[in-house]
Amino acid sequence: MTEKNPNHRPPKARQIDQEALNRDFFTVYEVADMLGFHWQTVLRMIRSGELPAKKYGRQWRIKKADLEAFTTP
Repeated sequence: MTEKNPNHRPPKARQIDQEALNRDFFTVYEVADMLGFHWQTVLRMIRSGELPAKKYGRQWRIKKADLEAFTTP
């Protein structure tokens, strides 16, 4: 049996804006870009309780401390 090659490309290296890292809160889209996830994946993690976030009006915001705790093993 031969192995098939995956039909997807490897992920691109992401350039994170250093100025954005100095803020205390991030949007779902910024977190998705930083982690290399789709924004809907980040929303799914928030709704399941895996990633703590707070809702302001209709927008979710993720604290910098919560994001650091999520990304550190």
